[in-house]
Amino acid sequence: MSRRAWFFVFLALAFLVDLVDTAVKGKAYFESFGIEYPLRNAAYISLCIIAALTSNRRFHAAFLVSGLLYQLAWMVPRLRPAGMSSGLTP
Repeated sequence: MSRRAWFFVFLALAFLVDLVDTAVKGKAYFESFGIEYPLRNAAYISLCIIAALTSNRRFHAAFLVSGLLYQLAWMVPRLRPAGMSSGLTP
């Protein structure tokens, strides 16, 4: 197996372990993340498996860009300083 394949297999396993770890912490904890969490992890696991099996550079580039954009879109609204309301006004 190539280094690329190993990388994506381990990344898929990391997302799977994250799902299991979150589930072990209890149903209420798991559900606190909403439906987006299991759907996101399932999508990442599936895409990692595809990425491990293909050498298509366009797929890898699209996976990289879309993954980064998704992560940024998810993080930015959650990174507001404590006590700051939505938007730019304090």
